[in-house]
Amino acid sequence: NGTGFLEFSVDVIPINFINIHTVIKLSITPSSTDGLLFYMGSTDPNTGNYLLIGLREGKAEFRFDLGLGVGVVQSNQPLTKGENHMITVQRTDNRGQITVSGQEPVT
Repeated sequence: NGTGFLEFSVDVIPINFINIHTVIKLSITPSSTDGLLFYMGSTDPNTGNYLLIGLREGKAEFRFDLGLGVGVVQSNQPLTKGENHMITVQRTDNRGQITVSGQEPVT
């Protein structure tokens, strides 16, 4: 119903990984065209570091800022509500990529 969440400690998924290659995979069945799917942010208000995966107007979107500037990549096609989709995002430094099952990767 979209009200659940899972919280991880920064000991499990550290936010200070600017120079590390990051890969996150999510399997979702969207019930709406907009929403937050994944968010990880720094607890230090001075850094503002974050990774975000969401839906915007039906398209999968990956946003991040780890001190090297904001990066945004969005799928070319909207996801079909009620169907299962695999979303894979990758990031190295300030370069990001998003791939949705059945679609070409976007960088």
